[in-house]
Amino acid sequence: GGSHIGSGTVSSGVISGALLGLSSISGWKASAAEDVMYGLRKAVENSPPDTWRTRDITKAFKGLGYLEDSGEVRRIVVELARRIEGSPEFLDGFGIATIMHGIRNLRDCAEVRYLFRALSSCILQSSKQSLSSARSSGKTKNQLQLSAVGIGHFYYGLQRIGESSSELEELLRVAEEVLLDDTSPRSGSRTEYLTSQEVGCAFYGLQSLPGDSPGVIRAADLLIDKVLWDTEPLTEQAISNTLYGLQNVIRFLPNSSLLRLLRSITCAVQAFPSPSFSAQSFSNCLYGLRNIIVSPPPSSEIGRAHELLLLSLAEKAPTSIDNQGVGVALYSLHGIPESLGTRAILRSLAPLIGQVRGRATSRMIANALYGLRNTNHCPEAAAILRELRLVATTRSQAVSSSSSPSSAMRFSPQELSNSLYGMRYLVDTLEGGEMTRVLSNLVVSEGLEPPSATFSPQELSNAIYGLALAGDPRYGRDPVELESLQT
Repeated sequence: GGSHIGSGTVSSGVISGALLGLSSISGWKASAAEDVMYGLRKAVENSPPDTWRTRDITKAFKGLGYLEDSGEVRRIVVELARRIEGSPEFLDGFGIATIMHGIRNLRDCAEVRYLFRALSSCILQSSKQSLSSARSSGKTKNQLQLSAVGIGHFYYGLQRIGESSSELEELLRVAEEVLLDDTSPRSGSRTEYLTSQEVGCAFYGLQSLPGDSPGVIRAADLLIDKVLWDTEPLTEQAISNTLYGLQNVIRFLPNSSLLRLLRSITCAVQAFPSPSFSAQSFSNCLYGLRNIIVSPPPSSEIGRAHELLLLSLAEKAPTSIDNQGVGVALYSLHGIPESLGTRAILRSLAPLIGQVRGRATSRMIANALYGLRNTNHCPEAAAILRELRLVATTRSQAVSSSSSPSSAMRFSPQELSNSLYGMRYLVDTLEGGEMTRVLSNLVVSEGLEPPSATFSPQELSNAIYGLALAGDPRYGRDPVELESLQT
């Protein structure tokens, strides 16, 4: 029992070993796991801070990395942070990276901020001790400099933090100045460079952080500058993880860094030996690019680089796809101006949409239509609409012939609003009109989800705006169908 574990004084080696051991246990009931974590937390509390060796601290965090976020896990993090502050030893780069990797399942909270504060202080103090030791021994190597694996682990641990804070900003600043200091000479060995996996991990860790955070911008800029040029050829997963991880910060990058990023990833995509990406990697790449702000080519160098990347991705389009892949890939185009690149992406996706016929969901259709919001009367958009209409019609027929309520294809107010808003430039076309009619039939026959759903002011205004051209008599829409949908 947990209370049994926490009684008396237990050595730091035993506690850290117990935490590490939890990483190999699965299938626990939440109450049992929380009980054991309570006992281990009491054991940490009862242990004198100055008895903890750095190897025991890092081992404990390694075990925490396999546990889900919970109150007891957070309390253990605080207690371990106090042991970092009280330890007579200084942490090296490997230990710091291991600690950060161990919080990869935690979100921003007071306990995590306390750890960030303790780590920043520890890094600065360890840096002074390391430099003093180096001078006395005649060595010049920075013992705190992160290895290739360490860089990946350090940033990967931030993947669920989600919020910026003064403590995180300070830690990122200190990391840039001390842990990523590149003044010591490289050995020239290939092992000094990041592997493809480490590159993906480092960028992937930035995914939830606010893009306008100065520390996050500096971190992304530094990684682009030092990592993408010093690496082995990137795998498909590393390419998608890099773009996916930069989804929030990409619009805030300096132009020089953005251009370097686009060119590096384009080269990696073109050099990738397989003829196609998986549906998940393909859609994650596009999703990571959805917030990019570029001037349409050929007016800007960045615009041309962005278009070349989209064209290169289109050539690696998957051969099979599911609902999520279709929805995410098309949704990701909603913020990107129409160009040869976006049209190439649409052209590569149109033949794949039929694969989800009979299994389509309202969410997929809504995301896909919303992604078309910046396209005009191009044939590629018409082809997408035609395929989506066939998919929706097939699904609607399957719903009509089923007696199971769970098979209903009901749109939520947000989904219906996104669908209509996304078609605002296409609703006056033949395919747009047909798609509007299919949506009308579905809403009239199936209703909304949930049945008592109401529109928010934003959802209602977007839906009405999307129908503006549909109501124009010049386009010959069926007034009965329009009246049903508008009602």
